[in-house]
Amino acid sequence: MTGTYYGIMTSSGIFAPIIFGKLIQASGANPAVGFSASIYGISVALVVTAVFMFLFGKPKQRVSTKIDKRTVNL
Repeated sequence: MTGTYYGIMTSSGIFAPIIFGKLIQASGANPAVGFSASIYGISVALVVTAVFMFLFGKPKQRVSTKIDKRTVNL
């Protein structure tokens, strides 16, 4: 299971250069447009991810114990 998790987690290192390379090549004579599209795409993905984390993320719960006066993360 850990190998599958790390394989999926690190797959962006394979797919991101391919996707960004195609965006830059598709921009034609002006590669700056392709780089701009790549940066805008990353920005949109980060904002969408932040909204999903805000809506669906579960914050850590903190519980204080009465016996030894410590706070424990759950």
